Amino acid sequence: MTVGKEGNIVITKFAAATTGRRLLFATFFLLALSVLYPGLLRAEEGIDPAQVNSYFFSINYPGVGVGWRFHRHSLELKTYHDGTNFGIGPRYDYHWTTFDGGTLYLSTEYLQVDFEGDLSEGSGEIYGLGQGLELFLAENYTFGVDVGPYQVDLEDDDTSISADGWEIIMNLNFKFYF
Repeated sequence: MTVGKEGNIVITKFAAATTGRRLLFATFFLLALSVLYPGLLRAEEGIDPAQVNSYFFSINYPGVGVGWRFHRHSLELKTYHDGTNFGIGPRYDYHWTTFDGGTLYLSTEYLQVDFEGDLSEGSGEIYGLGQGLELFLAENYTFGVDVGPYQVDLEDDDTSISADGWEIIMNLNFKFYF
């Protein structure tokens, strides 16, 4: 009975890792396709002039960021802080197609994190790819959401015990362009 339970856990972890790898591959494939063949995936109408070559401030749960949007690209430095955990790192978005009122984008992100819990504290990194949607709510104000597979690698400082795995992460943000 114990072997069966352990086997199920292993199968579940394997299935999650396989799904994560497939999502990561699909996201990477779309990103590569959009960079190599940009005319294939984009429509020029719908680009908001206020969004081109603009700086922005973002509020994301639970943190903030600052960045620069230049045509179809965004670079951002993001931070996360929820009281006991802190993360900081860069993010890149490629807005591969636009439509009236928004854009679709592919993103890649890396975070260096420090965590503190009841029983342990340590550090690690989180990195991954996502696919998202940014909607223009006003001339210089947008709402964005993206979802994708992220690799999470953490290590406890005192015991050197590490944990890693794939997670599906959703990012939500509001951006103010200026």
